Amino acid sequence: MQFTQERAIQVFNETKTQTRRPVHDRDVAIITHLPDTDQGFHGCDSVYSANGAALRYLVGHTYAVQPGRGKPALWWHTLNGKCEALPNPVPMLLSYKHQFGNEWETRLNDAGYYQARIKLLEIWREDVRNISLEDAVAEGFKDQAGFWEAWIMMYDRVLRRELVRHGSITGLPDRPKVLYMAWALRFELVK
Repeated sequence: MQFTQERAIQVFNETKTQTRRPVHDRDVAIITHLPDTDQGFHGCDSVYSANGAALRYLVGHTYAVQPGRGKPALWWHTLNGKCEALPNPVPMLLSYKHQFGNEWETRLNDAGYYQARIKLLEIWREDVRNISLEDAVAEGFKDQAGFWEAWIMMYDRVLRRELVRHGSITGLPDRPKVLYMAWALRFELVK
């Protein structure tokens, strides 16, 4: 799963435990069980794209933390109880693969190096304009406004221009709903 460098560090530090990704018009949510509460169903177990052709998200599944599309997963090392991201793990990975063959990953883990992975715990669909303060903080922001600015910069071309030109936005509630519907994903760092 892709994160900016700043957000990946928050994942490592466990100050980011949620992410929101745009809902695509052909996404399909699959519900395989109902909760034991009388409050109704809040989430789903999996999301497929292209009318079920490709799995996008699955509760219980783990995903590599990547700094961008097509880039290798980040690795981290525990040193004196502190989790640190390795800035360029490729030379070390190649060395371990050459030196230890099929045992390379076990040897890396024994040395305290781990591939950064997150485990998906919960999925729900929401309009991000309704994000709570608690969820904005779980996204790694100090408040909803910070989250909305980041969302706009990625997904709303019209308001992005306004934000860049004027440093502020107006009319957020009036923007098309399709630009603000998201899959909210709650996760934990796999240790």
